Amino acid sequence: MKLSRILLSIGIALLFALFVGYALYVFYEPPKYYIEPGNCSIQYNCDNMTAMCYPEKNASSTEFPNPAYDACMTNIQQKPEYIQCMESRDKCDDAFIKTTQRYKNAQVSFFILIAIAILALIAGTFVINVEGVSSGLIGGGILTIIWSLIYTRVFWVTWGKYVKLLALFAVLVLLFYIGFKKFRK
Repeated sequence: MKLSRILLSIGIALLFALFVGYALYVFYEPPKYYIEPGNCSIQYNCDNMTAMCYPEKNASSTEFPNPAYDACMTNIQQKPEYIQCMESRDKCDDAFIKTTQRYKNAQVSFFILIAIAILALIAGTFVINVEGVSSGLIGGGILTIIWSLIYTRVFWVTWGKYVKLLALFAVLVLLFYIGFKKFRK
């Protein structure tokens, strides 16, 4: 591939991903950044268990790190009650996050971006036969997939670790298929 085709491919890839990401933002703007009130930290106040570790204000030792404080915190954080409290609070936080407008926007945005990315990959592989343009669309599709994971992270992080692994594997298999189908000679 000539240098001009390579530069065209890179330009199309980058600008395609930027255009799609920004167009989604313009037409489907996410809620403003603010913390929606939740009660998980109140319901599961695990920090109360560590209150005894905090040095008194009148204590003579104000040095940090404080070995007594560190030992106390380590001892409490290893107790099953504390671990159970933290796990329950995390589950409560995850359930709460799924009820927020931010999460719902991220969920819809994720599927829109993935659909556009797949369409770009298909167009670059099967529809467009101009080498620099098809390579740019394929690159743009890949970058849009990456952008979707970053832009919709509030949705993506709630997936289970095996679901995320399977999703990434599926995209990787798709890219291998495209590579063999498009570029095998």
